[in-house]
Amino acid sequence: MENISQEELPSKKEVYLFTKLSENQMKLYKELILRVLSEPDLEVNKNTYLNMLMQFRQVCNHPYLLTGMGDEKAPGYLADLIKSSGKMMALDKLLGKLFNEKHQVVIFCQMAKFLDVLQAYCTLKNYKYCRMDVNTELAQRKEQVEEFTKPGSDRFLFCLTTRTGGLGINLSTADTVIIYDNDMDATMDDGAIQRVYRTGQKNPVTVYRMMTEDTVEEKLFELQNEKVRLHEMMWNDGDETVLIELLKNIVKYRADEFVSGSLSLAEDEFGKIIAEEDIEDYLEKCESKTKEMNSKYGRIKSRIDQKED
Repeated sequence: MENISQEELPSKKEVYLFTKLSENQMKLYKELILRVLSEPDLEVNKNTYLNMLMQFRQVCNHPYLLTGMGDEKAPGYLADLIKSSGKMMALDKLLGKLFNEKHQVVIFCQMAKFLDVLQAYCTLKNYKYCRMDVNTELAQRKEQVEEFTKPGSDRFLFCLTTRTGGLGINLSTADTVIIYDNDMDATMDDGAIQRVYRTGQKNPVTVYRMMTEDTVEEKLFELQNEKVRLHEMMWNDGDETVLIELLKNIVKYRADEFVSGSLSLAEDEFGKIIAEEDIEDYLEKCESKTKEMNSKYGRIKSRIDQKED
């Protein structure tokens, strides 16, 4: 692989998009919280905690990942798909802006199942897109990449999983990256961004990382910036007692506030903001908060090692 000098690349800006749980998400999230608090046996079962953490993260992404997709032909399906998830509310608003400005966008998610939600959304919005996951065959991968990157391509979005590896996935015609759900292993997100921010990129690149506030996603973000190597602890040999205690703290993050109902207005507040606030104002607030986080944790630097595959 060839080393890439930072000076050879255009600028790159990273912004966190802060969202809240929707009403549907809030209900499911609280149910999970109550389950965690009512099952003391979880304290001695690492795998159960890991499964619970995955369910919390699924709720943060979209309720359909737990409840099922439903009938995509039903009246009002698109509106329900969007309003059921705080992230989807923000994503829909952002994509509307990017589409009108004729950007080309790559969306990464860790969970392959969420690609089904994105595909339904793109179809109903009439956004032309490409899709790729770990099961996409080599010939189809090549075809999708060529369709997206050819001169004058009409493909607005390329949707793929963070861990979709392999040679030849060069998406440097895009100028915008959206990390819908940050990978447990932060280096996977950085490698995904390199699909766009790499040799051949001619335009400044903006990376949007989505995060649901007041949830396990916020706690995981804090741990990453405190250099807690959770991913390595999960899959490598180590002190399981320490890992269990850490996982317990993550899934119980802000549990008392969920149970007491002090966070119950999140959907009303955020839904109103996204519905009524100008997208530029929302992005400006997110940029400002990102700068505050940079100051709190030290400069949030990408761990991209400037190598391309």
